[in-house]
Amino acid sequence: MKNKINKFAKGNFQMTHPDIIFPKTQIIIHVEEGKQYRGNFEIKGKGGGKIRGLVYTSSLRVRFKEQGFEGTAVKLEFVYDGRGLMPGNVECGAFTVVCNGGEYDIKFTAVIEKPYLMTEYGKIQSIRDFKNLAMQDYDVAHRLFRSREFYGLLKHEEPRIYNLYGNMRRWSLGEQAMEEFLVGIKQKERIFLTLKENEKKFSNISEPVKELIPIEKNTWGYMKIKAETVGEFLSTEREEFCTEHFISNVYDFAYTIDDKKLHAGHNYGKIIFYTPYEELVYQVDVWKEPKEQVSCGERLVLANILKNLLKCDRGDLGKEVWLKDSLESLKKLYEESRNEIYLFMQAHACLYAGKEEKAKWILENYDYNRLQLSEWPEKNSYYLFLTACIRKEGSHVQRVIEEIEKAYSQNTDSWSLFCMMLNIHPEYKTPEKRLKAIKTQAPIGANEILFYRECYRCYREKKETLKRLGAFEIQVLNFAAKYRLISSEMAFYIANLASQKKEFNRMLLRLLMRLYGEYKEKSLLFAICTMLIKDNRTSGEYFKWYEMAVQEGLKIAQLYEYYMLSLDVRKFRGRLQKSVHLYFMYGNTLPYKKAAFLYADIIQNEDEEGQIYRHYREEMEKFAWSQLSKRHINEQLRIIYRKFLNVRYLDAKRMNALNDICHAYEVKTKNPRMKWILVIEKDGKVNQHIPYKGEGTKVYLYDKEARIVWESKDGMYYTDSIGYDTERLFYEPIYIELCKTYMDGSGDRKGAQEIEEVTFDSVKQKGPDAYELADVLKVCTGKIQETEYAEDDYLTFLAFWLFERGQYDQVSLAYLAQYYCGATKKMKRLWHAAVEKKISAQNLAEKIITQMLFAEEVTGSEEIFQYYYEREPYFRIKQAYLAYMAQEYVVKERIVSSCIFEIMEKEFGQGEELAQVCRIALLKFYAGKELSETLGSMLKGFMKEMRLKSILFPFYLKYPKQWLQELMLHDKVMVEYHAKFGGKVKLYYQIGPEELEGAVYQSEILEPVFENIYVKEIVVFSDECLRYQWKEIREEKESVSEKMSYLPKDTDAEGRYGRINQMCKEKGSIKGMDGYQSEEMAAEEMFVLY
Repeated sequence: MKNKINKFAKGNFQMTHPDIIFPKTQIIIHVEEGKQYRGNFEIKGKGGGKIRGLVYTSSLRVRFKEQGFEGTAVKLEFVYDGRGLMPGNVECGAFTVVCNGGEYDIKFTAVIEKPYLMTEYGKIQSIRDFKNLAMQDYDVAHRLFRSREFYGLLKHEEPRIYNLYGNMRRWSLGEQAMEEFLVGIKQKERIFLTLKENEKKFSNISEPVKELIPIEKNTWGYMKIKAETVGEFLSTEREEFCTEHFISNVYDFAYTIDDKKLHAGHNYGKIIFYTPYEELVYQVDVWKEPKEQVSCGERLVLANILKNLLKCDRGDLGKEVWLKDSLESLKKLYEESRNEIYLFMQAHACLYAGKEEKAKWILENYDYNRLQLSEWPEKNSYYLFLTACIRKEGSHVQRVIEEIEKAYSQNTDSWSLFCMMLNIHPEYKTPEKRLKAIKTQAPIGANEILFYRECYRCYREKKETLKRLGAFEIQVLNFAAKYRLISSEMAFYIANLASQKKEFNRMLLRLLMRLYGEYKEKSLLFAICTMLIKDNRTSGEYFKWYEMAVQEGLKIAQLYEYYMLSLDVRKFRGRLQKSVHLYFMYGNTLPYKKAAFLYADIIQNEDEEGQIYRHYREEMEKFAWSQLSKRHINEQLRIIYRKFLNVRYLDAKRMNALNDICHAYEVKTKNPRMKWILVIEKDGKVNQHIPYKGEGTKVYLYDKEARIVWESKDGMYYTDSIGYDTERLFYEPIYIELCKTYMDGSGDRKGAQEIEEVTFDSVKQKGPDAYELADVLKVCTGKIQETEYAEDDYLTFLAFWLFERGQYDQVSLAYLAQYYCGATKKMKRLWHAAVEKKISAQNLAEKIITQMLFAEEVTGSEEIFQYYYEREPYFRIKQAYLAYMAQEYVVKERIVSSCIFEIMEKEFGQGEELAQVCRIALLKFYAGKELSETLGSMLKGFMKEMRLKSILFPFYLKYPKQWLQELMLHDKVMVEYHAKFGGKVKLYYQIGPEELEGAVYQSEILEPVFENIYVKEIVVFSDECLRYQWKEIREEKESVSEKMSYLPKDTDAEGRYGRINQMCKEKGSIKGMDGYQSEEMAAEEMFVLY
């Protein structure tokens, strides 16, 4: 560069100007995240010309191995530092090449790529790529999912995705975990199964049958399915299978029916398929024909007779009606079966109805055969029992008793024999003795209707026999209550006994409830509630009993507490009774949910000016603050909070609690296998691990990015595949906005994040794009001042990066003006900004001028040079610039500011060396203009010098006539041609009368008078016309100009050629000839040839 400037300063422009070729004009840089990219590009000179120059970059992240270069073909190596940049970041910039062939910009685009994992199926660079891999090969995707490198793939995905995977790695990395991950990040839908049919029926199978159940799945993915059979006759080949067994989304599940395990009639079974999300039931019904048809007609007839007998006992049916119906039914049974027992039952029915004669007639007409009946002791005893009942007393009765006792001793498990003895033996005449005997049968397992009827008859005949309510007594009474045999008097008696009972008995409770349903006795209700309270029964099913007791005004200890405890706040409609409000006026120990319900009812239904409300007010307000601190919230507490949470009393602790309940949600799912709820917060931590309750569980969701994850009873984790509902428990805009303002201001964990301090090192590491421009400028300026304006490459780049974005101050501009060097257009913008701020830019101006001269692309430079010239410029650069501008003006006819010529004039006036081209430029610039004496003297000297060197230009003819006469140019014609460098120029011309246009043209090869300018000096007389044409030959190519002509206008009579022109005009004038002869002789005497 220095050598070139020196040559320019001397006016030497005879240097090779190579044509530059860039094989690549657009460079795409793909940089892997967190790494550096090494690349290069080439510069070539056309025709093998040597290239010299410098290269600059617009990017802070690019460093060249060598900034300067030289050679015929140059490879420039660079490094792009992508560390600290996020994937997807795109930087568009340029490499500026300043060389002896010009200044060029090569655009580049640097793209930071995401990390990727290479598999046998290609590059995996995003979640979408991973999904496609899983669809193609689930096993390969699963291996990738298990690897720690998978973290890198997710590093720049949404934080929710990254956080989910981070937690799943701690829980499980199995196939099901990957399935849940894909569902949770919305890359696939949940798998669900469908059965083409839900049931199948079979009949009369005689061998094992194997069947298939077609199961369809809706989509790709992985899921385990468990199969369970219900029914001993069913078996399966697999108890567990997975979606890998499906072919084209269909799997045929095989099961077998074992004919040997079937019973007669319908065999109902089912196969249940369990997935993590649902249960599918397949019903199987196998009918097997019974070997023998068993009729139930007899049993139904007898059951109907007994049922009607109980109606008679309670008075709902007359004995006459019952007897008539029973006799008809028993006669029919007897005729069908000829079983004597039905004949005896007819006689027994007549005795019950008081028809002894008819009973006697039936028995007398029976052909009694003792030997025949002895084979069936019960039949024989039954006959004898009936005869004894008719005779009532006497020796026959005694013999019958003995016979029955004998038969019973041989068949002690026969209830029928025992019952006969019970009703005929004199020992059992009293209810007490009869009951005592009956109880001996209870352990044997007697549970027939007649057994319980006999027991209750004892209690009915003498209720005092019911002294306690043991298991036996309760069972008998429940029988009696079921068939409505208990009278109101007996019910009252039972209620009194129950009230004295200390322990809870569900069967007794059932009895009391049944009796209350029939008689509505307060004593029964009292007994029911007393029993429930004693056993601490608070479930919702008992609420109606407490409610009825409250409505009846029963005085039972803790009745109101149990009333509230059993109340289901979700289902209760209406308002609490006033007596409840009054009862709890002086304090309560209710759980917070029940207390909240009480207070909410008071707020909604009591007059604020009333005594009850005023009494509760302070208590309710304390309760509100207490529950707030415990983060409790439900619909009733919401009412209380709205009423009593005064903003003035919300301190920091209470504000945090309020913020929690403002973000409280109730979560419910219908999936019965879920055991825990986990919440992945925005930062990826799991701060909530809460047991799931079937009625709903409260969680806190502080951010939209929070994610709910379910943990099942078998320890598996599920994301969005488990359907659930969320309900916000406390949505009050005024409190939500209040909490938001507080949290943002307090820097809470859910509020503003900690602001990172901006330092020079952090900017250098992460890049200036990561911070606010104002903060980066502050750091940059501070660093410049800290280092006392010491040169630093990165600091220079950073300051200019800010400058390009309109961020600069006096310090950064002064620093840049001192050290920045880059593309010419950028330095020009910087120079203008510095000058505007009145900052010294002399060094910058020198760099700009030097670089433009070296690249020979000097545009828009006059203002900068004038600034530079006025401030002690380096003389070589000054001379080079003036010479270059003069060259451009003379050779390329460029328009140049007048200030440049004024500087040239000033330089010459100060005795400075002025290049020849500058003198020519001054001659051209001032040609035809009015000149001062000093300027005229200078220019006249320049012209004489050029005349002596035969450097002639047509513009000389614009100067004064006297100058031209002295230089013998006043009677000459000059034609000029500007050719390209490296060519030859030939002039074709013709001089003659104007009308002789077709005459032969003379030709002459010319040499340039200066650079690429060709000038021919020709004498043309006044009556002649000059016609001429230029021909340029360059690299075997010719170009011919248009034909031009010149016709003299006013000719001077002075001089040799002037005299000839005068003679031509005057045609033979003696005066003209004499003048020509005199001047010719004078010239020969004055200029003697040696």
